[in-house]
Amino acid sequence: GWRSTLSYMELRNMQEETNFIRKQSNGVNACIRSTRIYDAVVCPPGHFRRQEEEVINGCADVGLDCGGFQCLCKPCVEAFDVDVSPILETNQASDVNGACSKFSICGVVEQSKNITFRAVDNKEREEAIVTVRALEGESEIQLDVK
Repeated sequence: GWRSTLSYMELRNMQEETNFIRKQSNGVNACIRSTRIYDAVVCPPGHFRRQEEEVINGCADVGLDCGGFQCLCKPCVEAFDVDVSPILETNQASDVNGACSKFSICGVVEQSKNITFRAVDNKEREEAIVTVRALEGESEIQLDVK
């Protein structure tokens, strides 16, 4: 009998795992045909596609020359479904101090002072519902979202 080489199967497995080959509604597998390289980027679970400009310029930003070809350098970033970051007010501009870990203290504020947080939905869901709960001493309070 005849069979394809194992190396082809590994390639096909990789293409299926990265969603480069997808099962169509009629049950037939087909390759993805993207007109833009950004649309072809599929990230593994727990990773999210960077903003388009970051993906397109990623290799140039790290000093790699693609020699006239399209290439991708780190198009995905590992992140939570929703990243929450405190925004620190400086004299010059607002600055983000990195995403908060789950179940950790994300910000501390002095009495009668304000603190602002930014939440980014990395799944880019439509009509997301955001609720904020904060601990104040021993009690939990619900905060308004703006």
